[in-house]
Amino acid sequence: MKKVYEIVPYVSVGEIKFGMKKEEVIAVFGKEPDLITKGFLGTIELQWESVVVRFNKKGLVNEVSFLPNNNVFFNGRDILNDPETLKILSKLEKPYITVGFKVFFNFGIAVTGFSKKIDHKALTVFSKELVKVWKE
Repeated sequence: MKKVYEIVPYVSVGEIKFGMKKEEVIAVFGKEPDLITKGFLGTIELQWESVVVRFNKKGLVNEVSFLPNNNVFFNGRDILNDPETLKILSKLEKPYITVGFKVFFNFGIAVTGFSKKIDHKALTVFSKELVKVWKE
């Protein structure tokens, strides 16, 4: 059965809570990640199929990214699979646009690829510690 993720802004996305340690996240998925990489700032990224969990330098979760074959809900909407996502989110908050992403700081959400011409959607849910980073 496919996991369903519900966003609680700046707290969690599904069972993944910001501030969790690597071992706790592995327990959520019930298996080792498919891929482990180091980010450009020396941070760790764990990937399970189309879900990437990023950790800060202290080894605590601070960002989770998803591709469309996931069910990630916010306010009752399946963000990656609902064609009205951008319209609805934009009514709740005017997005900040940066490097191809539309960022909704009230919710800790960044989306990309929601173009009508090219549909390569991706969603990132981030912790408060990354607000400044997303604004730069």
